[in-house]
Amino acid sequence: MYVFYVLTIAFANLALGYGTAVYLRRGATAGTLDALASEDATRSPSPITAAAAPAATPQKLSAFESAETIEAASSKSRSALLGETPNATGETVCSSLIQRSVFEEMIAGWRADDPLQERSATLGLIAVDQIAEVRKTQGDDVGDRLMKALADVIDDTIRKPRGTDAATYYDRDRFGFFFGDTTPQEATHAMERLRLSIAQGRYVLGRETITLTASCSAVGMLRGEADELLLARLEFAARQASILGGNRTCLDAGHGPVPIDPIAIDVPERTVLLNP
Repeated sequence: MYVFYVLTIAFANLALGYGTAVYLRRGATAGTLDALASEDATRSPSPITAAAAPAATPQKLSAFESAETIEAASSKSRSALLGETPNATGETVCSSLIQRSVFEEMIAGWRADDPLQERSATLGLIAVDQIAEVRKTQGDDVGDRLMKALADVIDDTIRKPRGTDAATYYDRDRFGFFFGDTTPQEATHAMERLRLSIAQGRYVLGRETITLTASCSAVGMLRGEADELLLARLEFAARQASILGGNRTCLDAGHGPVPIDPIAIDVPERTVLLNP
């Protein structure tokens, strides 16, 4: 009888020990799962989670344009436009202005000489509002002659004694400008003078007089900004001026393009003959 009692006690202790072990094992497993569930998934994502997770949203490049806008804006300015831009016959149209490659070298050189950007610098752009229609109705030859005439007007208008201002044939139908030691607000005055100089001209082709206006932009260089983004901002601001009706200037001092009120500037009227 005593032996049976001892065996019963031993069996009960064995069962109790097994139950306790199972309980502790389950508790540990649950605690581990809870800890893993609360852990930041980005630290150790599973392959399935990583594959299913959506791609991270690209950081906005500025307050007013997305990466898609930048790509669209810069694709034209960066594709095979370095150096002199030839016309349909392969000749350089605007010989009085610096080459596009020199223009970009000026930007890079300015950054290299002033890495902390303690000195102000501004870029400008002019897009002739009617040039596409002129090329369509009058042909590329007349369009090229018109751009050459405008290059001469621009060359006569921009200030050159200080040696820190320059104009370039930005691409086939646009002119670019570099203004050293000049704030965006100061550069808008120069861009307005250029805009009015173009609008005040009489461009004569045979018996026809062509009226021209321009959409302009003045964009300040920002510290640490990539050149591609700078040129994209420059083009974007000029497009905004065109969207708003043309014949105006948009200023971007780092917070997006803003149309400025026209500035009253006396500029001489001139007659430009476009005959070959």
